[in-house]
Amino acid sequence: MFFHFQNHLRERSEYYLEKYGMIPSFKGAINAGVVSTVEIGSDVKSEIAFHGDVVNTTARVMEFCKIFNEDLLITEEMMSRTHLAEKEFNITMKDEVLLRGKNKKQKIFAINCCNYA
Repeated sequence: MFFHFQNHLRERSEYYLEKYGMIPSFKGAINAGVVSTVEIGSDVKSEIAFHGDVVNTTARVMEFCKIFNEDLLITEEMMSRTHLAEKEFNITMKDEVLLRGKNKKQKIFAINCCNYA
């Protein structure tokens, strides 16, 4: 879905440029692990909050999108839990980095799409 939406924005870039004076873009990071969810609030207004080290780690990985000039980064933990088809994606190990607030280096991979089918 990430690449489909990115492609959709590219296809409509002229519209966004004409209407808003800019072309929207976004970046993402994917990690895996245990997340706790809590519903906060009352019947009138409530929201779901996500907590856990996996959320913080994902945010730290996201900071590297600018450094590596990549749109989508994925952690080694997520890579070990998924089977990305190499026919659909270009996967490149970018670096082994020490994320802010961590004691152990983490391998970070860039995921790029080969096609938009």
